[in-house]
Amino acid sequence: MTSSAPASCTVAEYLAVRLREIGIGHVFTIPGDYCAPFIDALDATPGIERVANINELGCGYAADGYARLKGVGAACVQYGVGTFSLLNCVAGSFVEFVPVGALVKARPELGDRDPGGRVHDVGGEVGERPEHERAAHEVRLRLDGLRRSEMLKELQDATVALSKIRYKLQSTGEKLQYTVLAKSQLARGLGNQPAITVMRNATNGLEKLAANEDSELQPGDVVEVALMKDTMGPKLADQEN
Repeated sequence: MTSSAPASCTVAEYLAVRLREIGIGHVFTIPGDYCAPFIDALDATPGIERVANINELGCGYAADGYARLKGVGAACVQYGVGTFSLLNCVAGSFVEFVPVGALVKARPELGDRDPGGRVHDVGGEVGERPEHERAAHEVRLRLDGLRRSEMLKELQDATVALSKIRYKLQSTGEKLQYTVLAKSQLARGLGNQPAITVMRNATNGLEKLAANEDSELQPGDVVEVALMKDTMGPKLADQEN
């Protein structure tokens, strides 16, 4: 799919356009200076709106609910301790195969900070792998195993359901086969009529009575129909030819 983003644009502008193109009309956000460039690009992009929330947890669950309704969702939060709250929501979406994008602008590099080098997050020393990334990696490993277990259970349930359906289809096919055979024998006349026997309780025990399609039955009668194998069909057809 070709993007409608301008030929020359920033990463933030490109992300805003792509989110709109995949069907996202609302992005749930927590304003902050780290993610300010993306929020500015979001506000300047027609067809997509920013929905402010009071905390990262609310952002994550709002994006999850939006994705369940619209097919895909996104949340943009400030880098810092709130990212751990968003991780809980995204982990739930991941397990249940709900497509939710988490946009987290990392803290600026040392050269991009103010002269004093001050930051307002807690994410480890410069150059270290942020705690947020380590936590997300561990959660992803655990959730991968959980998803595999859930998929295996669903596969087993589907296999059982398929076996039941196959049994019902086989049983129905056999019934249809016998029905067609019985109708075929009745239509050919006396030569291939099925043998019909009525089991009836009598004073001296169970009686077996020969019957036909017009025989009257009494309460408690059991009807036994023996279908005769058609061995004359091919011979008759040869004689007719």
